[in-house]
Amino acid sequence: MSGIAKIRVKLGSIEIEYEGPNDFVAKNLPDLLRTLAEIRNANPSDSDEGDANEGPVVPADGKPEPGLSVTTIARKLGVSSGRELMVAAALKLSRTKESFSRKVLLAEMKSASAYYKATYSNSMSTELQRACKAGDLNHVGGSDYSMPEQKKNELLAKVQ
Repeated sequence: MSGIAKIRVKLGSIEIEYEGPNDFVAKNLPDLLRTLAEIRNANPSDSDEGDANEGPVVPADGKPEPGLSVTTIARKLGVSSGRELMVAAALKLSRTKESFSRKVLLAEMKSASAYYKATYSNSMSTELQRACKAGDLNHVGGSDYSMPEQKKNELLAKVQ
C-alpha cells in the first residue's frame, strides 16, 4: 500500500498543491518542477504581484550565490533593527535589480523571518527616509528605491 504525499510548490506567482498517492510524486514530480521552471522563465514578472523570493540570487556576472539570502546577509551584517534589515534586503535586491519597489523590499524583509518583526512594516516610511538621508538607499521616484553603488560594494565586502 502506497502512502499519501502532500506537497506545495510555489515559484513566483505560480503555486501548485498536491495531495494523493506517493506514486504520482515519485514518477511525475521532476517533470512537473521542470515544467514550472520553464513557465516561470518564459514569463518573468516585473510586477510587485509575484513572490519577492524569485529563486537564487544571480548577480550581474551570472554566477549564482545561493547562500546570500536576506537571512544570511542579515546574519553576516549583525542586523539588530528594522532599518538594518531593510538595508540587508536592499543589498540582496540590488544584486539583481537596478531599483525595487517598497512593496518588494518589504517582502524581502519578511523573508528573513528570524529577523523580521511586524512593527517593521509600521515604521517603514520613517526608516526609508532615514536610510535615504544616511546614504544607505536612494529614492528614485514614486515608491522605488535603489542602493548606491558605493554602499553596495561596502556591504558586499562584509558579507563575502
